Amino acid sequence: MYKSFPLIFHLIGVCVSSYSYPHQTAEECKSFLRSYKDHPAECVNGVVVTNVKTGKQVEGNYIAKQHFKEIPESAMDELIKKGDVMSCCGGFVVEQMGPYLAQ
Repeated sequence: MYKSFPLIFHLIGVCVSSYSYPHQTAEECKSFLRSYKDHPAECVNGVVVTNVKTGKQVEGNYIAKQHFKEIPESAMDELIKKGDVMSCCGGFVVEQMGPYLAQ
C-alpha cells in the first residue's frame, strides 16, 4: 500500500516591504532589479505536508535574503531577453545572476 503525502509550496519575493510576483512588463522587472543594489531581495518560502491517511499537517517557512551589486541596464536587458526573470517571483533567477551577487 502506498502512502500519499501531498506537498504544497509557495514562494513570495519581497523587496522594501513590497511583494513581488512575476512581472507584467520589462520596466516593472527592471525597477525591482535596480532596487536590489540598495535593498536585498527576500524570498519567503513556505511548505505544507499533509498525511492524507491521518489528516496531520506539518508546515514551515524559510526566509532567504540575497544581496546584489549594481546590475547594468545592458545585463537587465539580456536577462529579460532570456525570459526566465519575467516568470520568476522577484524578477531574478539567482543561477543567472552570478556576476551581480554580493555577500
